[in-house]
Amino acid sequence: MKTGKKKWIIGLCCIIIFVLFNMYVLTFGITMGHSLNIPEYSFVLKYKLPVTLYKLDQQYRFPLKRGEVISFWNDERGNVAKRIVGLPGEKISYREGNLYVNDELVSEPYLNPGQKDDCYLAPFHLQEDEVWVMGDNRIDSYDSRMFGPLNLSQITGKLIYAK
Repeated sequence: MKTGKKKWIIGLCCIIIFVLFNMYVLTFGITMGHSLNIPEYSFVLKYKLPVTLYKLDQQYRFPLKRGEVISFWNDERGNVAKRIVGLPGEKISYREGNLYVNDELVSEPYLNPGQKDDCYLAPFHLQEDEVWVMGDNRIDSYDSRMFGPLNLSQITGKLIYAK
């Protein structure tokens, strides 16, 4: 095989690997908006591998934790990032600016003073394939209080960012 053709094939393979890695494992982006306590225009990485595995096999257990920031697609807002505050199967309620999970007050150290609102949310249970997401700036956040629980299949990745 000629050297020029070999380089061309290696280059094409590298591009294909990069595109597949970007689509299914890890990509990057820039934050916009003030819904989360992440500085606007911060560089973030979106870790997609757990989402890819879940979409390949619905029996795969999503490694979600309360307090993690995830991204998902919303038809009205496009690509959105919010914090997971309720996990599958949990009982959620919200009153006087406080989040309750299974009737226990949840500590939310990522909230700044003055970011709570007086919204009331009657207790309800999440299904086994749903999470509840909220922004850190509760006064000005388009989140699950407006559009309801988020199905696991809607999640596009977990955000990783440097503080």
